Amino acid sequence: MTINDTNIALAATAATSSASAPRHFAAPVVGDIVDCKVVKVLSDKGSNKPHGALLSFGSCVGMIRERDFCGNEAEQANRLQGLKRGDEFQAMLTKTDFKSSPARFDLSERLAASFAHAQSLVGTQVVGRVTALPHFGAFLDIGNGMSGVLFVNEMSSGDQCKRHSELKENDPVNVVVLSAELEHKPLNLRLTFSEIEVALQKTADLAGAIVTAKVIGPCNAGFRLVLASGAEAVLPSENLGGTAATSIKKGNNLKVKVLGLSGRAITVTRDGIGGVNARAVQDSKRAARRADDQRIRASMQGSSGGGGGNKGKGKK
Repeated sequence: MTINDTNIALAATAATSSASAPRHFAAPVVGDIVDCKVVKVLSDKGSNKPHGALLSFGSCVGMIRERDFCGNEAEQANRLQGLKRGDEFQAMLTKTDFKSSPARFDLSERLAASFAHAQSLVGTQVVGRVTALPHFGAFLDIGNGMSGVLFVNEMSSGDQCKRHSELKENDPVNVVVLSAELEHKPLNLRLTFSEIEVALQKTADLAGAIVTAKVIGPCNAGFRLVLASGAEAVLPSENLGGTAATSIKKGNNLKVKVLGLSGRAITVTRDGIGGVNARAVQDSKRAARRADDQRIRASMQGSSGGGGGNKGKGKK
């Protein structure tokens, strides 16, 4: 079929569809996923090898090419060869041209399937491989033609800049899919990932457990800590449990009890934790020595006062 034949077929099908179409309808836009029906399979002139198909959706008609079907090249060719008039499937609008007559639409079954699959992955853990390391994070490939970005502020808590500098290309990274969105110009599926969410999921079942955490530094509420899972926690000042705030330094390891997870914030406490830090031990030893010294001085003063009284009585 020539280009002119294709345009005639598009015009004829559009006219047939528009006869029963409502007077007002929402114009399709790039990124829409629509239910399509095969109107005609398009073949090369002479070889009769199919290279695409005309699809109707609503009151519109569009075209899908072989490369826009799901699968690899062989699977795409088989998919197209088995296509028949009246077959139905979902496809995504990848291009709209309202200036042409009739209006032209390009569709992709592959992008529609990838987007649906990506949306189903939101909130789940996947393994991605580092493909590039720009200054703002890392690009990860999770397979099936899907990739996305892990921003520095979503890397494991603690020293995120150090974590970024340690990553190398092809490194595997466990992440949670935060979002799956379509980018335009050009149309592309973009995922965002988080290492912090992986750590939070590991910590979700730790409520009430006593764990060791490393002090990152002070904050308005108290102190920021990082747990062994990589999740960041907050130790409020009122939860120090008798530990002197001045004795807590950056890099210290503290035993804390996990109180719970609220959103992306983990709260911990020192209340009810057995043992004290080295500073507290030293303070208690000094206090005990001072108490002993006071008792000794008091007893010595009592002895000298009693001896003077006895001497006076003997002279009389």
